[in-house]
Parts: sequence; structure tokens; C-alpha cells
Amino acid sequence: NAAECRDYFVDLDQDGAGDPSTKRCLCVAEGDHTVNISGDCDDTTHMISPLLLETCDDVDNNCNLLVDEGCDDDDDGYCDADLSIGDAGFPTTCPNGGGDCYDYSALVHPGAEEISGDGLDNDCDGEWLGEAGGSIEPNCSGPCTGATVDAALCAMEICYGGYVGAANIYSPTGHDTTGAYSALNHYGNATNDLVPFAGDSYFIMASGMVDTGSHQDYLGGFGSAPDPFATDGYDMQDAVELSVQLTAPPGVTGFSIDYIFMSVEYEEWIGSSFNDKFYIILNGPQTTGGQDQVINFTECSNPGVYHDFQNANGMWCYIAINTAFSEPCSNWTTDITGTGYECNIGEGSSTGWLTTTQAIQAGESFELRFHIHDTSDQIYDSAVILDNFQWQGGTVTSGTVTHK
Repeated sequence: NAAECRDYFVDLDQDGAGDPSTKRCLCVAEGDHTVNISGDCDDTTHMISPLLLETCDDVDNNCNLLVDEGCDDDDDGYCDADLSIGDAGFPTTCPNGGGDCYDYSALVHPGAEEISGDGLDNDCDGEWLGEAGGSIEPNCSGPCTGATVDAALCAMEICYGGYVGAANIYSPTGHDTTGAYSALNHYGNATNDLVPFAGDSYFIMASGMVDTGSHQDYLGGFGSAPDPFATDGYDMQDAVELSVQLTAPPGVTGFSIDYIFMSVEYEEWIGSSFNDKFYIILNGPQTTGGQDQVINFTECSNPGVYHDFQNANGMWCYIAINTAFSEPCSNWTTDITGTGYECNIGEGSSTGWLTTTQAIQAGESFELRFHIHDTSDQIYDSAVILDNFQWQGGTVTSGTVTHK
């Protein structure tokens, strides 16, 4: 307990994390007190540690008080193909086995029947049934990099021939968007976690300059506009928006998009209205009744302190620094180094990679807008990377989840 001491813990199982009950504040490691990371809920086995990924085995492997979280998000009885299954056999969470290649839809799993032409590998065998018009796969001819609308759509895999209409990039607040968006092969350090999920590029847009280190830029021009989805009275500044007209192909019942939101407003503005927002706005005659609707929102990190709206299902936050997915600098998991938004430069963090899925009517023509803005002022910028747009078939559950 000397001045400037650090907490050390005993790590009996040598897994890098110690038993929190053994804490001693020391100047240097001493005796059995060798590690600075605590939270090990079973320090007798290296198979249980807060540093591990969850395994589907009826055990809380990562000591977060949850058992087999993420193993079967769509409740179809099959474990997510990206998670490991324990040696003792199939767990209670997913008794039907593993190999669920798309754990967002209960109609996609190894025991499902393949549906012709819906663009999905329904039975997770690695093949798409090509009958009755073939599977719906993007056909992006490129180039998929650069600061153009065509490059943006190509980088996001929105390349579906007659199903894609007019598209435009503009500022709803009247600012100059030069330098605020681009289609890139990779953002930040080459070894970080920002690798494209589909193709070899993705689209990034920001409420400031994409390629500056401080991310406290003012976009050219002057202007502001009310935020139609906020109730706090703060105007939007430095807004950038990509709009595209789409038509859902026959047999399609939804779509999904992958993205990650980053901001230098972490962490000092968490719990306040001073947070930039990223909206995915849908306007369809059947799905939304011709009204603009934000389709990407999540549970809040602390709804008692801040939430954007409330309904019968609870309190919710739009994608910004107040979402439950936001990664605190004390325990971030998604490496975004080299972007200027990372924790170790003094401020900044991200939501980690997310996926928003939305149900839609087959044959419906609709507008999809991807929108980011500064709230109230033009400093403390934010950015979003967008990738891997896909049409979905079968029963689609709308919502936003951590990317699998």
C-alpha cells in the first residue's frame, strides 16, 4: 500500500489472471503475487479465465457471470460455428450440435433445408443452391477503393444489378464532405482487427477527416440541422450521409450490414447527450409505412443515466458511445490501432464490430441511408466502417448484435 503501488494477484493456474481475493498493492511483483490482472473465478484451472473466449460447455469460461453466451443467439438448438464446443459433448444451450454458420436466423443451421435462390447457405454445407434464378451474390467489378459513390457501394458489396438504384453522398447540414469518406483496403495498422469481411475493401465515413490523427476537424462550410431522432434539442453538425435506393429481390425477406463505430468522445462524454451518432435509416412503403426509421439501436451501457428512447421493451441507445457494446479502455477487445481513435492515445474507443439485420418485404423498393454526425459542435469526431451488405431469406429477426 505504498504510494503509486500496483495491485498484484496470485495466479495459481498460470493462465495470466489471478484470484481477486488475493489482491496486494505492491511496488513490484513479490512471491506468488505475480500478475496485475484479476477476475479469475476459478484459479485452479487454466481452462477458466477472464482472458479466454467463451466455450459452449455449460461452464462460465470467461468469468463474466454468463454461461455459454453467444453460443446460440437464434435459439435453434445449434451452436455458433465460430465458437468451440467442450469435450464433454453438446451443451444444454445447443443440444443439436455445432456448425451454425449464421447464428442470427433460426432457419439457417446444419439441419435446415436448403432454399433455392435466397442467397443463403441454409444448411451450412458451404454451398448455395443455384436453382430458380441462382443464389443472390454481389457482382462488384470495381474499383472498390476511392472517394466516389461507386467505390462506396462496391466496397460495401451493394452490387446487385437491377436491384440497386440511385445513390448519393452528401451533407444534411450543408458542409463540405471532401475528405470525410473513402473506400479503403484497410484502415489503421495492418495488423489491427479492421480487416474487410467481404471483398478486399470497405467504406468509411466520418464527422471529420478520415485520414487525420487528432480527429478534431471542422468540415468546410457552415450549417446545422435539427436531429429528427433526438429529444435533447441539440443540433447536428458535420453530418455526412450515404443514400441508396434498393429493391428487395424475389424471395428476399431481409438484409444485413456489418460495421464498427469509433469515436474520440470515449470515455469522458459517456452518459451525456454530447455524443455523435451513427444512424442506419430505412424508409420503405411497406416496412416503415413511408416514414424514416432508425433500425440500428441497442441496449444502453447505463440506461438509468442516459438513453435515447424508451418503448414497451425497455430503454434504448442509438449507435454512439452510450451503447452496451462500447468497449471501455480498461477492457477493450477490438484492436483499432493506427486509426487515431484508439484508447492508448489518450481518448477514443469503439463499439467493436456489429451486425444490424432488418426484415423487409420481397419486391419492396426502399431507401437506405447511412448517416453520421457531430452533436452540438464540430469537434471530437467519430467514424464508421461499413462492409458486407447481404440479402437474407427465410424468417429474419431484426436487431443489432455483436458480429460473429
